[in-house]
Amino acid sequence: MLPSLAGTEIYRGYFIGTFHLSHFYPVDGDGYWWVEADEAIWPQIWTHAVGDPPVVTVYMEVEGDLQPNLAKELTSPEGDIIKIPPRGATSTKLVVGKIQSIRPVPTDEFEQFAGIAED
Repeated sequence: MLPSLAGTEIYRGYFIGTFHLSHFYPVDGDGYWWVEADEAIWPQIWTHAVGDPPVVTVYMEVEGDLQPNLAKELTSPEGDIIKIPPRGATSTKLVVGKIQSIRPVPTDEFEQFAGIAED
């Protein structure tokens, strides 16, 4: 297990998820964190997916742990070390242990909060 950056705490913010995306934008911070969770957590999130391909935009309050989002090291058959960049290209990931509350939000509300809406 990776070292904790803050210990288990309550985090509030907006989440967007697609097939290749899993970002949590905390309400009291800048930027976003990659999100990881046990298999039991994901159905609670993906039940709010809409569209084709499916996209989830929700506001949620979760119990979680911030951890460094480090590159993974693998060994090739030849014995060479291969570094795989961290998922989400963020230096921090939020490991969700429990969802306390979750509500869907329209994409435009998410985009406005995350600062990605066009003016």
